[in-house]
Amino acid sequence: ELSYDSNLTLSLSRKVLGEPMDLSLVCEGDKNLVNLKSVTAKGNFIDAQFSGNFDIKRMQPSGLLTLNHFTLKNGGIISFEMFVDPYRNGFTCVAPQVFMNEKTFTALQFTALPGASSIDFDFEILDFAHPDYEETGRILVAGSFLSGKEKFVQANLSVSNIFADSIVDTVAFFMPAEKSALMKGLAENLRPFIFTTDVYFSSDLKDFSMNAPYCLFANTEQDRQLVSFALDGSRETLQLSEFDLVFGRQTAHAEASIEFADNLKEFSFNTALTFNSVPYNFFGTVSPSWIAISGDYNCLNRQSDWCDGSVQPASLQPGKICLLCFQQRHSSFQS
Repeated sequence: ELSYDSNLTLSLSRKVLGEPMDLSLVCEGDKNLVNLKSVTAKGNFIDAQFSGNFDIKRMQPSGLLTLNHFTLKNGGIISFEMFVDPYRNGFTCVAPQVFMNEKTFTALQFTALPGASSIDFDFEILDFAHPDYEETGRILVAGSFLSGKEKFVQANLSVSNIFADSIVDTVAFFMPAEKSALMKGLAENLRPFIFTTDVYFSSDLKDFSMNAPYCLFANTEQDRQLVSFALDGSRETLQLSEFDLVFGRQTAHAEASIEFADNLKEFSFNTALTFNSVPYNFFGTVSPSWIAISGDYNCLNRQSDWCDGSVQPASLQPGKICLLCFQQRHSSFQS
């Protein structure tokens, strides 16, 4: 009968990961179960330990993962404790709290359920950044991946009551220090705004499609400050519909579509905009070397090959939309 035990240590030099790190493994087991007494990784940027078991036949881990610190290049520190448990034919991971410097996410949970040729997964995390708000912020990703001959992935992202400053603070956490400071200033201005959406995504790893039937960005402290819209697209097209903006007495409604060329470097667009009950229509094309925009109200039209590197506007009289055409090599417009 097979049995084994191990006590291994490995030291990685700075050349491997940019920083020295020590790895260790203490375990014992048989053909059915591995008892992982201790698996550790320690270095200047990481201090992590896992202890638990691994069921070889069911391919199910269980145990406790402790990340004392993971330090980013910008000095940001991530830490958490995560409990890993068997669940159905897979496993689930739960971290009661995830610390990112002074920011904290709550109840992170990841579940994976592997099948014969597929795997179902979901990821959920809660955000209590605004405890005075009546609803808890929640992000949920659920989907599946088919790993057979015809590979396919589909997923649904649901964002409920996440405040904009929390999103910006999270992005800033991973950015260089100088950019992070600018982002934090932006986060303070966005503090009262909340975001909610549902996004559906599918792909065969060659093409993709996405659909966001409802997106809402609103001020929770002042009335009549909100944006709502729907969005769907694929590798070839992108469509914006039901776009509504309300800001005090100002209102806008828009619909837009974009069609991409095969090389994805050129696209054409068409936009219908109503601003304070006045309609406008724009259409045009964009490439790496030029842009052409035209629209309503007796706008002039010019062929793109007329571009000479300068702005060539139509009449700039009130109520008219002009066509701009320029070459990318110029750093500024000339009129």
